Amino acid sequence: MIEDADAVGDKVTAWVMDADPAFPDPSELMGHVVEVLNDLGLRADLKIVQRDKYFDTVYQSTAAAGSKGHPQVYLSGWISDYPGAGNFLQQFRCGSFSNPSGWCSRSLDAKMDEALGLQATYPGAANRAWTEIEHQLVEEAAQAPLTNPISTNAVSARVGNVQVHPQWGILLSRLWVQ
Repeated sequence: MIEDADAVGDKVTAWVMDADPAFPDPSELMGHVVEVLNDLGLRADLKIVQRDKYFDTVYQSTAAAGSKGHPQVYLSGWISDYPGAGNFLQQFRCGSFSNPSGWCSRSLDAKMDEALGLQATYPGAANRAWTEIEHQLVEEAAQAPLTNPISTNAVSARVGNVQVHPQWGILLSRLWVQ
């Protein structure tokens, strides 16, 4: 984990792809992040990577975590495979493929193993364990999210049986219309 700009040399580099379907202008967004980092005294600059090379550059960097050649700040996103806390939080495991920052806590990994073991037989205890893990991640500032998307569905009074799945959104196959 980076403590200050000197931990990685002269600058902190914010990495961004040149074009991203999820953001209208990713370079402008990360440019703002760079301004904020500079305001905080971290001497940041922006590195724009071609879209077709971004994944390999950020997620498969061979440079050591915390070094100049390793992403310190990067634009990324996460969509869970299923609606469970463990699915999202396990990206912070030591050495996880989806953890390009290299952030690592062996004690947190042990807590995740324990929470996974509880899921099948004690789901309430597992949820409490995942909540504790999430609180620790927030406390340690393992990640600084920029956005948290919210979906809104508007339906007519003639529509019935509206069901919204936490992963897939509105279930169109369940709707009926008068």
